[in-house]
Amino acid sequence: MPKFHMDLSLEGRYRGLHCTLVPTFESRFTADWLIPHIENVLVEIKEPMSLTAVQRALFGKNGERLVYELEDTGELRALHENLCNALEKNGLARILGRYSRENYKPHISDGKNICFPPGVEWVASRVRLVEMFKKGPNITRCVWRIDE
Repeated sequence: MPKFHMDLSLEGRYRGLHCTLVPTFESRFTADWLIPHIENVLVEIKEPMSLTAVQRALFGKNGERLVYELEDTGELRALHENLCNALEKNGLARILGRYSRENYKPHISDGKNICFPPGVEWVASRVRLVEMFKKGPNITRCVWRIDE
């Protein structure tokens, strides 16, 4: 069964970093089938999302992943909830893991040796649907710009 995740990707000097919107989910459908359901949610977003780093934290089963926790804005949480609802509606997808809904903690994983202090703000204007594979690289199946 295909597995995916959705994120808000950063641009400019922070390219390659992202904020997870929907953690790993599986679906018996292809990306092409999921895309219209996702677009029905994203059409409501009228401007880019503002993200603010709050503090560094350790995530993961054993606290091995360094992340930057983000300010949990109502706008970001609503987008997460609306995407989860759209994907789970009518059995389109099953969200895996424990970090969705009330356990959703917006964050950016530390990567590419890029550091920034708490309080840094950025604007994210791209939402990606990424298909994940056990072997080989993940593939971005669709990118939506939310600033147009």
